[in-house]
Amino acid sequence: LEGKTDPHALRTRAALLLKQNRIPEAVRIMDGREPHKRWCDIAVSAYILDGQVDKAQAIVQWTLGLADRTHYFQCRVRQAEALMVRALAAHKTGTRILPHQITGEEGEGLLAVVAAIQPVLQPIVVAGVPSSELEVAALQIAYQAHQLLRDRAGVAKCMDLLSKWTPVPTDVARGIVG
Repeated sequence: LEGKTDPHALRTRAALLLKQNRIPEAVRIMDGREPHKRWCDIAVSAYILDGQVDKAQAIVQWTLGLADRTHYFQCRVRQAEALMVRALAAHKTGTRILPHQITGEEGEGLLAVVAAIQPVLQPIVVAGVPSSELEVAALQIAYQAHQLLRDRAGVAKCMDLLSKWTPVPTDVARGIVG
């Protein structure tokens, strides 16, 4: 993939670098290029994880001009995921984070997550049921954010919608049983 500049190669290379937590290198792949629908969601993640939230937001706004709204929703989900990672960066990866451990600054970051994911959630709420794995991912992000923010109404709404998806996500099943 080295040296290739087609959209698929750029997406694959940047995604691999993100997976390896080589964020600055992933950002360099996207920098200076016009956004492309094939890799715009990966770029949103990379820019946010690199602290360049404005660049990420510009790409999200760019997707609003595309005929296929799926790219916009994919970017919003990636945006929320990356914002969640940044908000909770002080916590050790792989450890369970409890609501009482959330600082004021982390809470503000989680509110940004909820705001970022809201446009994806609106059609799900209207339909009353998620219709894709992307929508389930959005609901899971919102569920986690609401849980950490101690927002019972938000948790309940997400749990209700997620419980209508088959199979029910494990963390939601635990919440229903527990």
